Amino acid sequence: MVTPRSKEILNILIGRPRPTWMGGNVYPLIERLLLDSDDEGRCCDSIETLAFKCGVSESTVKRTLKKLVKAKVLIVRSGKQYYTSNIYEVQGDALLSMLPAPRLRSSVGPIAEFLASSYYTLVKNVWRRPKNGHNKYRAKAERGWEQHWGLVFQNWLDDGRTQEQIDLVVSWAFSQQPILASRGPQCLKKHFAKFLSEATAAKEQTPLQNCPQPAGH
Repeated sequence: MVTPRSKEILNILIGRPRPTWMGGNVYPLIERLLLDSDDEGRCCDSIETLAFKCGVSESTVKRTLKKLVKAKVLIVRSGKQYYTSNIYEVQGDALLSMLPAPRLRSSVGPIAEFLASSYYTLVKNVWRRPKNGHNKYRAKAERGWEQHWGLVFQNWLDDGRTQEQIDLVVSWAFSQQPILASRGPQCLKKHFAKFLSEATAAKEQTPLQNCPQPAGH
């Protein structure tokens, strides 16, 4: 389960405009570190695990971690004495102090809750194959998905995206990039406009493929 403190920080992050330095791969990594933190605010995920869960390369994770340390919102401690990977501690107070003033956001509504529930059903139907070549296994939703995904969808609705557009993007993502989509709707944010354009074009072309051709063709 997501810890109360991590949930509090995530809720504030989702409801606030983000500074420029938190763009790109920075926010998804912060989010993942918080989601995987224990009650003491420590995340012990390896670089490989963080890269897999964020859908980026290990080198990208390493660069992004250095940015967070430089920004003084992350402390990295050696995990050697615990026989584990490095220990990452997100400095919540320092992180929140860098955010712009809050913007008004509504709570998670019934449409966002429905979208989150539907997304969960799609995730459960995705199969993954591990790198070692062993048997495939079903994708699993992240801990605390109900609240987190509901907030993601509510933000999209608040930003003016319609339920029809969201449904179209989600369906397209699961048909074209199921592994990426199975990591959660937050991973689709930077691809939303691209996926919407591609899905809309495909939807418009599909009826034409079934149209009868004029005589003589």
